[in-house]
Amino acid sequence: MTLRWIAGALVLAGSVIDWQILGWFPNTWRGILVGAALLAANAAIQQWVRRGAALLRRPRRLLAVIWTQIAVDLLMLSLLVLWTGGLSSPMTGFFVFHMVFASLLLGPIMACAAATLAAALLLALLALAGEAPATRDEWLQAAGLVLTLYVTVLIVNRITRRLRDDERRVLAHHGRILEMSRRLRDQQQAMVQHEKMVALGQMAAGLAHEIANPLASMDSVLQLMQRNPEAPRSGALLTLRQQIERIHTIVRQMTSFARPDSPSGTPIPLGQLIDRVIQVVDLDRRLDRVRIVRDVPEPLARTCTLPLAMQQVLVNLAINAIDAMAEAPDPVLTFAASRDHGCVVLRVTDTGTGIAPEHLSRIFEPFFTTKPVGKGTGLGLSISYRLVERHGGRLEVESRPGAGATFTLRFPEAHPPRHA
Repeated sequence: MTLRWIAGALVLAGSVIDWQILGWFPNTWRGILVGAALLAANAAIQQWVRRGAALLRRPRRLLAVIWTQIAVDLLMLSLLVLWTGGLSSPMTGFFVFHMVFASLLLGPIMACAAATLAAALLLALLALAGEAPATRDEWLQAAGLVLTLYVTVLIVNRITRRLRDDERRVLAHHGRILEMSRRLRDQQQAMVQHEKMVALGQMAAGLAHEIANPLASMDSVLQLMQRNPEAPRSGALLTLRQQIERIHTIVRQMTSFARPDSPSGTPIPLGQLIDRVIQVVDLDRRLDRVRIVRDVPEPLARTCTLPLAMQQVLVNLAINAIDAMAEAPDPVLTFAASRDHGCVVLRVTDTGTGIAPEHLSRIFEPFFTTKPVGKGTGLGLSISYRLVERHGGRLEVESRPGAGATFTLRFPEAHPPRHA
Protein backbone atom coordinates (compact mmCIF):
# COMPACT_ATOMS: atom_id res chain seq x y z
CA MET A 1 0.00 0.00 0.00
CA THR A 2 2.85 2.39 0.75
CA LEU A 3 4.36 1.72 -2.66
CA ARG A 4 0.97 2.29 -4.26
CA TRP A 5 0.66 5.68 -2.57
CA ILE A 6 4.07 6.57 -4.00
CA ALA A 7 3.23 5.22 -7.48
CA GLY A 8 -0.09 7.09 -7.63
CA ALA A 9 1.53 10.32 -6.52
CA LEU A 10 4.32 9.93 -9.12
CA VAL A 11 1.85 9.21 -11.94
CA LEU A 12 -0.24 12.22 -10.94
CA ALA A 13 2.78 14.52 -10.61
CA GLY A 14 4.41 13.24 -13.82
CA SER A 15 1.22 13.78 -15.80
CA VAL A 16 0.86 17.33 -14.50
CA ILE A 17 4.51 18.09 -15.34
CA ASP A 18 4.08 16.67 -18.87
CA TRP A 19 0.87 18.66 -19.32
CA GLN A 20 2.37 21.95 -18.13
CA ILE A 21 6.01 21.69 -19.24
CA LEU A 22 7.20 18.71 -21.30
CA GLY A 23 4.33 17.93 -23.66
CA TRP A 24 5.67 14.48 -24.51
CA PHE A 25 2.31 12.68 -24.56
CA PRO A 26 -1.09 13.74 -25.91
CA ASN A 27 -4.14 13.80 -23.64
CA THR A 28 -2.17 13.94 -20.42
CA TRP A 29 -5.42 14.40 -18.54
CA ARG A 30 -5.74 10.62 -18.84
CA GLY A 31 -2.57 10.15 -16.81
CA ILE A 32 -3.94 12.55 -14.20
CA LEU A 33 -7.13 10.49 -14.13
CA VAL A 34 -5.17 7.23 -13.69
CA GLY A 35 -3.05 8.69 -10.86
CA ALA A 36 -6.13 9.99 -9.05
CA ALA A 37 -7.98 6.70 -9.56
CA LEU A 38 -4.99 4.75 -8.23
CA LEU A 39 -4.86 6.90 -5.09
CA ALA A 40 -8.63 6.60 -4.58
CA ALA A 41 -8.54 2.82 -5.03
CA ASN A 42 -5.66 2.52 -2.57
CA ALA A 43 -7.59 4.59 0.00
CA ALA A 44 -10.67 2.37 -0.42
CA ILE A 45 -8.62 -0.84 -0.07
CA GLN A 46 -6.87 0.53 3.01
CA GLN A 47 -10.22 1.28 4.66
CA TRP A 48 -11.40 -2.22 3.76
CA VAL A 49 -8.34 -3.75 5.37
CA ARG A 50 -8.66 -1.63 8.52
CA ARG A 51 -12.34 -2.41 9.00
CA GLY A 52 -11.90 -6.10 8.38
CA ALA A 53 -8.55 -6.68 10.11
CA ALA A 54 -9.95 -9.64 12.05
CA LEU A 55 -11.47 -11.12 8.88
CA LEU A 56 -8.11 -10.97 7.11
CA ARG A 57 -7.00 -13.93 9.22
CA ARG A 58 -9.29 -16.01 7.02
CA PRO A 59 -7.42 -17.13 3.88
CA ARG A 60 -10.29 -16.44 1.46
CA ARG A 61 -10.78 -12.86 2.62
CA LEU A 62 -7.02 -12.22 2.55
CA LEU A 63 -6.80 -13.69 -0.96
CA ALA A 64 -9.65 -11.43 -2.10
CA VAL A 65 -7.79 -8.35 -0.83
CA ILE A 66 -4.59 -9.41 -2.63
CA TRP A 67 -6.35 -10.10 -5.93
CA THR A 68 -8.25 -6.80 -5.74
CA GLN A 69 -5.00 -4.89 -5.36
CA ILE A 70 -3.31 -6.81 -8.19
CA ALA A 71 -6.28 -6.33 -10.55
CA VAL A 72 -6.49 -2.59 -9.85
CA ASP A 73 -2.73 -2.16 -10.36
CA LEU A 74 -2.69 -4.14 -13.62
CA LEU A 75 -5.72 -2.27 -15.00
CA MET A 76 -4.21 1.15 -14.23
CA LEU A 77 -0.84 0.17 -15.65
CA SER A 78 -2.43 -1.25 -18.83
CA LEU A 79 -4.28 2.05 -19.36
CA LEU A 80 -1.04 3.99 -18.91
CA VAL A 81 0.74 1.73 -21.42
CA LEU A 82 -2.14 2.14 -23.87
CA TRP A 83 -2.11 5.95 -23.58
CA THR A 84 1.70 6.32 -23.70
CA GLY A 85 2.57 4.41 -26.85
CA GLY A 86 1.17 0.89 -26.63
CA LEU A 87 3.72 -1.90 -26.80
CA SER A 88 6.44 0.71 -27.40
CA SER A 89 5.54 2.58 -24.20
CA PRO A 90 8.32 2.99 -21.61
CA MET A 91 5.73 1.97 -19.01
CA THR A 92 5.69 -1.71 -20.10
CA GLY A 93 8.72 -2.44 -17.90
CA PHE A 94 6.61 -1.78 -14.79
CA PHE A 95 4.69 -5.01 -15.44
CA VAL A 96 7.80 -6.82 -14.17
CA PHE A 97 7.55 -5.08 -10.78
CA HIS A 98 3.93 -6.15 -10.45
CA MET A 99 4.88 -9.73 -11.19
CA VAL A 100 7.49 -9.57 -8.45
CA PHE A 101 4.87 -8.40 -5.94
CA ALA A 102 2.40 -11.04 -7.12
CA SER A 103 5.05 -13.75 -6.73
CA LEU A 104 5.81 -12.59 -3.18
CA LEU A 105 2.15 -12.60 -2.17
CA LEU A 106 0.86 -15.65 -4.06
CA GLY A 107 1.89 -19.20 -4.83
CA PRO A 108 3.39 -20.14 -8.21
CA ILE A 109 0.07 -21.12 -9.86
CA MET A 110 -1.75 -17.95 -8.80
CA ALA A 111 1.27 -15.81 -9.68
CA CYS A 112 1.19 -17.29 -13.20
CA ALA A 113 -2.54 -16.48 -13.26
CA ALA A 114 -1.63 -12.88 -12.41
CA ALA A 115 0.82 -12.84 -15.33
CA THR A 116 -1.93 -14.19 -17.59
CA LEU A 117 -4.31 -11.49 -16.32
CA ALA A 118 -1.72 -8.79 -17.07
CA ALA A 119 -1.18 -10.05 -20.63
CA ALA A 120 -4.93 -10.43 -21.23
CA LEU A 121 -5.76 -6.93 -19.94
CA LEU A 122 -3.05 -5.28 -22.00
CA LEU A 123 -3.88 -7.11 -25.25
CA ALA A 124 -7.62 -6.61 -24.74
CA LEU A 125 -7.24 -2.86 -24.21
CA LEU A 126 -4.92 -2.63 -27.23
CA ALA A 127 -7.50 -4.48 -29.32
CA LEU A 128 -10.37 -2.25 -28.13
CA ALA A 129 -8.32 0.83 -29.00
CA GLY A 130 -7.45 -0.56 -32.43
CA GLU A 131 -3.78 -0.88 -31.55
CA ALA A 132 -3.49 -4.69 -31.39
CA PRO A 133 -0.21 -6.21 -32.72
CA ALA A 134 -0.39 -6.40 -36.49
CA THR A 135 3.12 -6.85 -37.80
CA ARG A 136 5.63 -9.59 -37.09
CA ASP A 137 7.79 -7.26 -34.98
CA GLU A 138 4.81 -6.18 -32.89
CA TRP A 139 3.80 -9.79 -32.21
CA LEU A 140 7.37 -10.65 -31.26
CA GLN A 141 7.43 -7.63 -28.97
CA ALA A 142 4.16 -8.73 -27.33
CA ALA A 143 5.39 -12.33 -27.01
CA GLY A 144 8.65 -11.13 -25.46
CA LEU A 145 6.75 -9.08 -22.89
CA VAL A 146 4.46 -11.98 -21.95
CA LEU A 147 7.41 -14.39 -21.75
CA THR A 148 9.27 -11.93 -19.51
CA LEU A 149 6.29 -11.84 -17.17
CA TYR A 150 6.16 -15.65 -16.81
CA VAL A 151 9.93 -15.97 -16.39
CA THR A 152 9.86 -13.27 -13.70
CA VAL A 153 7.12 -15.14 -11.86
CA LEU A 154 9.02 -18.44 -11.97
CA ILE A 155 12.35 -16.94 -10.84
CA VAL A 156 10.87 -14.86 -8.01
CA ASN A 157 8.73 -17.76 -6.80
CA ARG A 158 11.75 -20.04 -6.71
CA ILE A 159 13.74 -17.48 -4.72
CA THR A 160 10.77 -16.83 -2.43
CA ARG A 161 10.25 -20.53 -1.81
CA ARG A 162 13.88 -20.96 -0.82
CA LEU A 163 13.71 -17.93 1.46
CA ARG A 164 10.58 -19.29 3.13
CA ASP A 165 12.19 -22.70 3.55
CA ASP A 166 15.23 -21.03 5.11
CA GLU A 167 12.96 -19.03 7.41
CA ARG A 168 11.14 -22.19 8.51
CA ARG A 169 14.48 -23.86 9.21
CA VAL A 170 15.64 -20.82 11.21
CA LEU A 171 12.41 -20.85 13.22
CA ALA A 172 12.79 -24.57 13.82
CA HIS A 173 16.40 -24.06 14.98
CA HIS A 174 15.26 -21.19 17.19
CA GLY A 175 12.62 -23.43 18.75
CA ARG A 176 15.21 -26.13 19.40
CA ILE A 177 17.58 -23.57 20.93
CA LEU A 178 14.81 -22.33 23.25
CA GLU A 179 14.04 -25.92 24.27
CA MET A 180 17.74 -26.60 24.91
CA SER A 181 17.98 -23.41 26.99
CA ARG A 182 15.01 -24.53 29.06
CA ARG A 183 16.58 -27.94 29.60
CA LEU A 184 19.90 -26.33 30.56
CA ARG A 185 18.15 -24.16 33.13
CA ASP A 186 16.39 -27.21 34.53
CA GLN A 187 19.66 -29.16 34.64
CA GLN A 188 21.44 -26.25 36.32
CA GLN A 189 18.72 -26.14 38.96
CA ALA A 190 19.06 -29.90 39.40
CA MET A 191 22.84 -29.54 39.82
CA VAL A 192 22.32 -26.84 42.44
CA GLN A 193 20.06 -29.21 44.35
CA HIS A 194 22.58 -32.03 43.87
CA GLU A 195 25.36 -29.90 45.38
CA LYS A 196 23.11 -29.12 48.32
CA MET A 197 22.50 -32.79 48.86
CA VAL A 198 26.25 -33.45 48.63
CA ALA A 199 26.84 -30.78 51.29
CA LEU A 200 24.15 -32.31 53.50
CA GLY A 201 25.70 -35.73 52.98
CA GLN A 202 29.08 -34.43 54.13
CA MET A 203 27.40 -33.04 57.24
CA ALA A 204 25.27 -36.14 57.84
CA ALA A 205 27.41 -37.42 60.70
CA GLY A 206 27.31 -34.07 62.46
CA LEU A 207 23.58 -33.80 61.85
CA ALA A 208 23.00 -37.22 63.40
CA HIS A 209 25.16 -36.25 66.38
CA GLU A 210 23.32 -32.95 66.86
CA ILE A 211 19.95 -34.68 66.88
CA ALA A 212 21.16 -37.63 68.95
CA ASN A 213 22.28 -35.40 71.85
CA PRO A 214 18.86 -33.85 72.59
CA LEU A 215 17.18 -37.21 72.00
CA ALA A 216 19.48 -38.80 74.60
CA SER A 217 18.72 -35.98 77.03
CA MET A 218 14.99 -36.42 76.47
CA ASP A 219 15.29 -40.18 76.94
CA SER A 220 17.08 -39.67 80.26
CA VAL A 221 14.36 -37.34 81.52
CA LEU A 222 11.63 -39.74 80.43
CA GLN A 223 13.36 -42.68 82.15
CA LEU A 224 13.51 -40.72 85.43
CA MET A 225 9.86 -39.81 85.10
CA GLN A 226 8.97 -43.44 84.36
CA ARG A 227 10.81 -44.72 87.47
CA ASN A 228 9.08 -42.28 89.76
CA PRO A 229 5.85 -41.15 88.08
CA GLU A 230 4.33 -39.91 91.35
CA ALA A 231 7.12 -37.38 91.97
CA PRO A 232 8.20 -35.79 88.71
CA ARG A 233 11.51 -33.94 88.67
CA SER A 234 11.33 -30.16 88.78
CA GLY A 235 11.86 -28.65 85.36
CA ALA A 236 11.52 -32.00 83.49
CA LEU A 237 8.86 -30.65 81.15
CA LEU A 238 10.92 -27.54 80.50
CA THR A 239 13.94 -29.69 79.65
CA LEU A 240 11.87 -31.75 77.21
CA ARG A 241 10.52 -28.64 75.50
CA GLN A 242 14.02 -27.15 75.21
CA GLN A 243 15.39 -30.30 73.57
CA ILE A 244 12.41 -30.55 71.20
CA GLU A 245 12.98 -26.92 70.20
CA ARG A 246 16.66 -27.70 69.59
CA ILE A 247 15.75 -30.56 67.23
CA HIS A 248 13.17 -28.36 65.53
CA THR A 249 15.78 -25.65 64.94
CA ILE A 250 18.23 -28.14 63.39
CA VAL A 251 15.56 -29.58 61.09
CA ARG A 252 14.40 -26.09 60.10
CA GLN A 253 17.96 -25.10 59.16
CA MET A 254 18.38 -28.18 57.02
CA THR A 255 15.00 -27.71 55.36
CA SER A 256 15.76 -24.08 54.58
CA PHE A 257 19.13 -24.98 53.07
CA ALA A 258 17.80 -27.92 51.03
CA ARG A 259 14.79 -26.02 49.67
CA PRO A 260 15.00 -25.24 45.92
CA ASP A 261 16.03 -21.69 45.14
CA SER A 262 13.33 -19.30 44.02
CA PRO A 263 14.06 -16.63 41.38
CA SER A 264 13.75 -13.96 44.04
CA GLY A 265 13.96 -14.10 47.79
CA THR A 266 13.21 -11.82 50.70
CA PRO A 267 16.35 -9.80 51.49
CA ILE A 268 17.78 -10.32 54.98
CA PRO A 269 20.65 -8.59 56.81
CA LEU A 270 24.14 -9.75 55.90
CA GLY A 271 24.98 -10.51 59.52
CA GLN A 272 21.94 -12.74 59.85
CA LEU A 273 22.88 -14.54 56.62
CA ILE A 274 26.40 -15.28 57.89
CA ASP A 275 24.94 -16.57 61.19
CA ARG A 276 22.68 -18.92 59.23
CA VAL A 277 25.62 -20.23 57.24
CA ILE A 278 27.66 -20.83 60.40
CA GLN A 279 24.72 -22.69 61.96
CA VAL A 280 24.44 -24.95 58.91
CA VAL A 281 28.15 -25.79 58.58
CA ASP A 282 28.41 -26.15 62.37
CA LEU A 283 26.70 -29.52 61.90
CA ASP A 284 29.91 -30.75 60.27
CA ARG A 285 31.89 -32.37 63.11
CA ARG A 286 35.16 -31.31 61.46
CA LEU A 287 34.31 -27.74 62.41
CA ASP A 288 34.99 -28.56 66.07
CA ARG A 289 38.72 -27.96 65.49
CA VAL A 290 38.21 -24.89 63.26
CA ARG A 291 38.17 -21.41 64.74
CA ILE A 292 35.59 -19.15 63.06
CA VAL A 293 36.26 -15.42 62.83
CA ARG A 294 33.33 -13.14 62.01
CA ASP A 295 34.63 -9.69 60.98
CA VAL A 296 31.48 -7.81 59.96
CA PRO A 297 31.05 -4.17 61.13
CA GLU A 298 27.69 -3.58 62.77
CA PRO A 299 26.38 -1.04 60.18
CA LEU A 300 27.33 -3.43 57.40
CA ALA A 301 25.76 -6.38 59.22
CA ARG A 302 22.39 -4.70 58.74
CA THR A 303 22.90 -4.42 54.96
CA CYS A 304 20.40 -6.62 53.11
CA THR A 305 21.19 -9.35 50.60
CA LEU A 306 19.36 -12.24 48.94
CA PRO A 307 19.32 -15.12 51.44
CA LEU A 308 18.79 -18.34 49.49
CA ALA A 309 21.29 -17.79 46.69
CA MET A 310 24.02 -16.32 48.90
CA GLN A 311 23.52 -18.96 51.60
CA GLN A 312 24.10 -21.69 49.01
CA VAL A 313 27.30 -19.96 47.85
CA LEU A 314 28.69 -19.36 51.35
CA VAL A 315 27.95 -22.90 52.53
CA ASN A 316 29.79 -24.28 49.47
CA LEU A 317 32.77 -22.03 50.15
CA ALA A 318 32.81 -22.91 53.86
CA ILE A 319 32.73 -26.67 53.18
CA ASN A 320 35.55 -26.32 50.65
CA ALA A 321 37.54 -24.35 53.23
CA ILE A 322 37.00 -27.07 55.85
CA ASP A 323 38.23 -29.67 53.35
CA ALA A 324 41.31 -27.55 52.56
CA MET A 325 42.15 -27.16 56.28
CA ALA A 326 41.88 -30.86 57.13
CA GLU A 327 45.66 -31.06 57.78
CA ALA A 328 46.21 -27.47 58.95
CA PRO A 329 47.67 -27.20 62.49
CA ASP A 330 45.64 -24.08 63.38
CA PRO A 331 42.62 -23.93 61.03
CA VAL A 332 40.84 -20.56 60.89
CA LEU A 333 37.79 -19.73 58.77
CA THR A 334 37.14 -15.99 58.41
CA PHE A 335 34.05 -14.15 57.15
CA ALA A 336 34.97 -10.47 56.58
CA ALA A 337 32.70 -7.84 55.01
CA SER A 338 33.29 -4.31 53.70
CA ARG A 339 31.93 -1.79 51.19
CA ASP A 340 33.58 -0.82 47.92
CA HIS A 341 32.13 1.68 45.40
CA GLY A 342 28.51 0.97 46.30
CA CYS A 343 28.94 -2.81 46.45
CA VAL A 344 29.05 -5.17 49.40
CA VAL A 345 32.29 -7.16 49.52
CA LEU A 346 32.38 -10.41 51.49
CA ARG A 347 35.62 -12.37 51.82
CA VAL A 348 35.76 -16.01 52.92
CA THR A 349 39.35 -16.89 53.92
CA ASP A 350 40.86 -20.15 55.11
CA THR A 351 44.31 -21.18 56.31
CA GLY A 352 44.42 -24.37 54.29
CA THR A 353 46.79 -25.76 51.71
CA GLY A 354 45.93 -23.15 49.08
CA ILE A 355 45.42 -23.58 45.34
CA ALA A 356 48.17 -24.30 42.84
CA PRO A 357 48.74 -21.48 40.29
CA GLU A 358 47.97 -23.79 37.35
CA HIS A 359 44.56 -24.54 38.87
CA LEU A 360 43.45 -20.95 39.58
CA SER A 361 42.32 -20.29 36.00
CA ARG A 362 40.15 -23.44 36.01
CA ILE A 363 38.77 -23.30 39.54
CA PHE A 364 35.27 -22.23 38.38
CA GLU A 365 35.04 -24.69 35.49
CA PRO A 366 32.28 -27.31 35.78
CA PHE A 367 33.50 -30.75 36.93
CA PHE A 368 37.01 -29.49 37.67
CA THR A 369 38.19 -30.68 41.09
CA THR A 370 41.46 -31.46 42.82
CA LYS A 371 39.79 -33.64 45.43
CA PRO A 372 40.19 -37.42 45.35
CA VAL A 373 37.66 -39.51 43.43
CA GLY A 374 34.43 -39.74 45.40
CA LYS A 375 35.20 -36.67 47.52
CA GLY A 376 33.92 -33.96 45.18
CA THR A 377 31.81 -33.45 42.05
CA GLY A 378 33.61 -30.38 40.70
CA LEU A 379 30.29 -28.51 40.49
CA GLY A 380 30.21 -26.56 43.77
CA LEU A 381 32.38 -23.60 42.75
CA SER A 382 30.98 -23.54 39.21
CA ILE A 383 27.42 -23.35 40.51
CA SER A 384 28.41 -20.76 43.11
CA TYR A 385 29.98 -18.62 40.37
CA ARG A 386 26.81 -18.81 38.26
CA LEU A 387 24.55 -18.00 41.22
CA VAL A 388 26.57 -14.91 42.14
CA GLU A 389 26.69 -13.80 38.50
CA ARG A 390 22.94 -14.34 38.08
CA HIS A 391 22.28 -11.97 40.99
CA GLY A 392 24.47 -9.23 39.48
CA GLY A 393 27.63 -10.00 41.47
CA ARG A 394 31.13 -11.39 40.97
CA LEU A 395 33.05 -14.20 42.60
CA GLU A 396 36.88 -14.05 42.60
CA VAL A 397 39.64 -16.11 44.16
CA GLU A 398 43.17 -15.38 45.42
CA SER A 399 45.49 -18.07 46.70
CA ARG A 400 49.07 -19.24 47.09
CA PRO A 401 50.18 -22.78 47.83
CA GLY A 402 50.52 -23.26 51.58
CA ALA A 403 49.01 -19.82 52.37
CA GLY A 404 45.31 -20.61 52.20
CA ALA A 405 42.72 -19.12 49.86
CA THR A 406 40.40 -16.10 49.83
CA PHE A 407 37.15 -16.11 47.89
CA THR A 408 35.72 -12.62 47.36
CA LEU A 409 32.05 -11.98 46.64
CA ARG A 410 31.01 -8.59 45.29
CA PHE A 411 27.30 -8.00 44.95
CA PRO A 412 24.93 -5.01 44.90
CA GLU A 413 23.18 -4.04 48.08
CA ALA A 414 19.58 -5.25 48.21
CA HIS A 415 16.71 -3.21 49.55
CA PRO A 416 14.86 -4.46 52.65
CA PRO A 417 11.25 -5.54 52.16
CA ARG A 418 8.60 -2.92 52.69
CA HIS A 419 5.87 -3.73 55.16
CA ALA A 420 2.42 -2.26 54.71
